[in-house]
Amino acid sequence: MHEARLRVPAKGLILATVPLVFHLLFLVALFQIDRQRTKDQAAELRLQDLTNVSNQLLTLLLDIETGVRGYQLTGDREFAEPFDRAMREVPPRLERMRDLGAGDFAQIAASAGAILGYHTTNIEMMNEGRQEDAVARTASGMGKRMMDEFRVRIDAELARTENEERARRAASRRARNFLVGFILAGALVSVILAFGLARFFSRSVTRRLVTVVENASRLESGRPLMPPLPPGDEISQLDSAFHRMARSLTDRERRLREANAELEAFSYSVSHDLRAPIRAIDGYARMLHDDYAGRLEGDGIRFLGTIRSEAVRMGKLIDDLLAFSRISRQSIQREVIDLEGMVRQAFEESMRLEPGRDATLVTEPVPAALGDRAMVFQLVWNLVSNALKYSRPREKARIEFGAERTEAETVYSLRDNGVGFDMRYHDKLFGVFQRLHGNDEFEGTGVGLAIVQRVAHRHGGRVWAEGKPGEGARFCFTLPGRNEGMNAAA
Repeated sequence: MHEARLRVPAKGLILATVPLVFHLLFLVALFQIDRQRTKDQAAELRLQDLTNVSNQLLTLLLDIETGVRGYQLTGDREFAEPFDRAMREVPPRLERMRDLGAGDFAQIAASAGAILGYHTTNIEMMNEGRQEDAVARTASGMGKRMMDEFRVRIDAELARTENEERARRAASRRARNFLVGFILAGALVSVILAFGLARFFSRSVTRRLVTVVENASRLESGRPLMPPLPPGDEISQLDSAFHRMARSLTDRERRLREANAELEAFSYSVSHDLRAPIRAIDGYARMLHDDYAGRLEGDGIRFLGTIRSEAVRMGKLIDDLLAFSRISRQSIQREVIDLEGMVRQAFEESMRLEPGRDATLVTEPVPAALGDRAMVFQLVWNLVSNALKYSRPREKARIEFGAERTEAETVYSLRDNGVGFDMRYHDKLFGVFQRLHGNDEFEGTGVGLAIVQRVAHRHGGRVWAEGKPGEGARFCFTLPGRNEGMNAAA
C-alpha cells in the first residue's frame, strides 16, 4: 500500500509495534541466556556434589579396611570404630549419589554393599574369637579385589559424568554464542529498522506536518501557500482545508478590496461634488446678510446665521470624510516618531484655537514609535482635540499622556477629566457618524475617532477606550515600536 494512503494512526502503530516486537525477541533471548546460565550452575554443582560423595565413599571404605586390619592384628575392638562409622554414613552417601543421578548407581551400590558385607563377616569372626580365620580371609585378597572393583566403578562414573559435563558445556557455549549473536544481529537490525522507520515517518508524517505548519503560517501572513500534499491521510486533509481557506480568503479579500475601492471612490466623489454647492450656499447666505440685512425682519437674520453655520458644519464633515478616505488610499512612509513631542505640539496648536482656556497637559517619557508622521499626527490631533472638547465643562481641564510596555506591545494612552461616556456604548465610539452626544452639547461630525481607528489599523495597531459618565475617559492605542516589525493592514 502506498504510504500516503496510510492513516496517521496506522503509521504511528507501525512505528510503535516493530521496535516492540524486536524488544520482545531481545527479552526472550536474554531470558534463554539467563536460563542456560542457571542450568550450567546447577550442572556444575551436581558434578561437584557427585565428586565429593564419591570421594567420601572411597575414604569411608578405605577406612573400614584399615580399621578391620588393625582389629585383626591387635584384637582391640576400638580399631573397628571406622567400620561402625562407615555402617552409619555409607547408606546416606549412596542415597545422595542416587539422588544426583549416577548412571551406574546400581552397580556402585551393589559393590559398596558387598564390601560392607565382606567386612561385616570379618568383624563377626573376630567377635566370635576366630581371629585366625579372619586373618586368613583377609589375606586371601578378596577385600582388596572388591575395593579395586569399587574404585574402578567410581572412577568410571566420574569420568562419564565429566565427559557428559564437557559435552553439555560445549552445547551450552554454542547456544549462548548463538543467542549473543542473535542479540547483536537484532540490535543491528533494530538500528537499521529504526533509521528506516525514522525516514519513513519523517517523509510521510514529519515533513508533511512541517508543510502544513508552513502553510498555516503563510495563510496567517497572507503569503502564497506551498503546493498541496498528495491526498490520502489526515495531514493531507488538513492541508487541503488550508488551501480551501486560502482560496476562500483570497476571493473574499478581492471582493472586499473591490467593495472598499468602490465605496472610497464614491465617498471621495460625493465629497468633492458636495463642496461646490455647500460653498455656494454659504456664499449666498453671507451676501444676503451683508447686502440685505437692513431689509430683513423678525427671524430673518437668525435664519441666515443658521444657514451659514450648518453650511460650515457640512463643510467640516466633508473635509473629515475626505481625510478618512485619503488615509485609506495613501501609502505609509515609515519613520521613527517622538510621540511625546507630537502630543505636546497637538496640544499647543489646539490651545491656540481656544485662547484663554485653562487646560494642562501632563506627559511622561514614552518609547518612540514607527509609522507615517502625517497619519500619526492626525491620530494624535484628533485624540487631543477630542479630550479638550469633552473636558470643556470642567473649570480646569487636565490631559495626561503616557505609555505602558507589555511583553507583546507598547500601549499609549491619553486620559482626560471630561464628561466621560457610558461603556455600554463604547462600540459606537469609532464608527463613522456615530456620536454619543448631540450637537447642542458638543460640536462634531462623528468621523474623528473613526480616523483614529483607521490610522491605527493601517499601522498594524489597535485602539480602544475606557470611561465612566462624569469621570473622564481614557483612549488607548498601539503602534509598532522602533525595533518591531509592522504588518500594515490593507
